[in-house]
Amino acid sequence: RSERNIMARRLKHKYRTFRAMSASTTNNGKPIILFALLTSFIYICQSFFGKNHDLPGWKSRFGASMSHSLRSPDACDISLGEYNGPTYTSESSTVSTSCLVQSKWMRLMMHSVRTLPHSTIVSDWLFIDYHDRINVLVERPGHQGEYVIFRQSKYALEDRESYAIVGGIIESGEDPSGAAVREIAEEMNIECSNLKSLGRYRTDVNRGMGWVNGFVATQCEFINNNTSLGKRNMADAKEEVGAADFENQDVIMMSKKELLLASIQGEFLEVQWSNTVALALLQMEESREGNAQSSTTTDSAMEGGH
Repeated sequence: RSERNIMARRLKHKYRTFRAMSASTTNNGKPIILFALLTSFIYICQSFFGKNHDLPGWKSRFGASMSHSLRSPDACDISLGEYNGPTYTSESSTVSTSCLVQSKWMRLMMHSVRTLPHSTIVSDWLFIDYHDRINVLVERPGHQGEYVIFRQSKYALEDRESYAIVGGIIESGEDPSGAAVREIAEEMNIECSNLKSLGRYRTDVNRGMGWVNGFVATQCEFINNNTSLGKRNMADAKEEVGAADFENQDVIMMSKKELLLASIQGEFLEVQWSNTVALALLQMEESREGNAQSSTTTDSAMEGGH
């Protein structure tokens, strides 16, 4: 039954694509429409009868496929759970979409995309809707210029360990800064009075996979004077989408110099970790140079006054 459902889904996707193609042709798109109808008819025959020419069962096959095609446009061929995160289409380029598989983590889509400048339509553009995330470099409470870093392993790191920073999914109803504050509290038992955004970046410019929001947090202190670091409060986080995505972590402290060296040597193995750390270091350097220039200007003004 799942194969018939997928076939019906593909048929509907092809139909939308052909309709879009016909809209962009001359002569009212009649040649394209006729071609679409003929191709669709052939596809129906292949889908319902297959190689075995199962003619007696055509009525049940037709009914099942029609029932599937009348489902919600957002329904997926395979569902392992409901995805409630951000979704994406382009007003200028997306022709049609259909969902192949979803879970609470992500949704794999089939897009038809009109590419520029020649309006060529790609009908099998795979795209991943994924939750947006935050990553935060956190300053050590009471130690200006030192930072709290994790050393941990992850499933896709080829059984290697990596340095890491605070990160997590932006849950439903949160904004990026709110998610950053929550994750710092959950993962480190820390709150910070200065949270600076480092920008928002697409994970993959062709396949999507969400956006990453980078931050650096300074002027921090422990919550309720509890100095236990790296003890994620899973009781508070159990309803979150990202609650199951945790691992044992070793907590280490790094100076700015050590952080720079680890970045240069490629010891932050995930791209969003390395991106956030590098941007934070650049922001620190810019702030230092700005403060130095401001100090020099003030000193010159004072000397001029004398």
